[in-house]
Amino acid sequence: MKVLIISDIHANYDGLKAVWEKEKDSDLILCLGDHVDWGFYPHEVITWFREHNTVCVAGNHDHETLNAYDKGVRLPTDGSPYTFQHYTTSRLTEEDVAWLRALPDERMLSIDGWQIFMRHYPSDNDDKGMHTVHASLLDFSTVAWCDKEWEILTGNAPSHFEKRLLLFGHTHQCQILQPGCGYMVVNPGSLAYRVCSDSIAKGADYIVMQDGCFTPHHIDYPVEHLSAMVDRENFVPEVNRPSHVYFGVQT
Repeated sequence: MKVLIISDIHANYDGLKAVWEKEKDSDLILCLGDHVDWGFYPHEVITWFREHNTVCVAGNHDHETLNAYDKGVRLPTDGSPYTFQHYTTSRLTEEDVAWLRALPDERMLSIDGWQIFMRHYPSDNDDKGMHTVHASLLDFSTVAWCDKEWEILTGNAPSHFEKRLLLFGHTHQCQILQPGCGYMVVNPGSLAYRVCSDSIAKGADYIVMQDGCFTPHHIDYPVEHLSAMVDRENFVPEVNRPSHVYFGVQT
């Protein structure tokens, strides 16, 4: 069975299409959240996920988008500057919103002998920032950390005679770790052209799981028209949300 593992799409339909063109023989797609926000095609991305064989969990940007939608955040009608939240909420249909609302925060499933837990980020980082999460993921090299996380997330004591896979996204950095005792910890990276503020996106990262092997992949795709949209649109930095880089342009 071939499983495509992706995360942090951020409404980047171009990146999603480029990956799928290369991996369209996948039997199943797992997505670890942040389907929308900070991108130009939220409706198209959600439609794609609804039309394919996907298992998804919600990310923090999915929740933030729903909160903004419920508060009535929409594109201003007077031509004044706007944020990506204004942009995103104004392009969602009722079906899109319903799909986002139905996303669970976590899932468990079994594939090819692996007990798999999916969540956007680790359990003890719910109220912490991205950089804390990133440092935490780097610490996943210990079996004790994984044991603690597995029990917190699943409510079950881990068995070291099972193959257990912890899937996380959020950091936009591709990782495949094998701490031992049956654990694998995987972060597929991001398909977004928007990444964290200390880096500039140069393509899409993802992971393929097949025949018990986990393989990282990177694919480039044309971003010129996306860059032009960034230059053309009347965006402003969002209050109480971190500044980010768009094609090397700080906003």
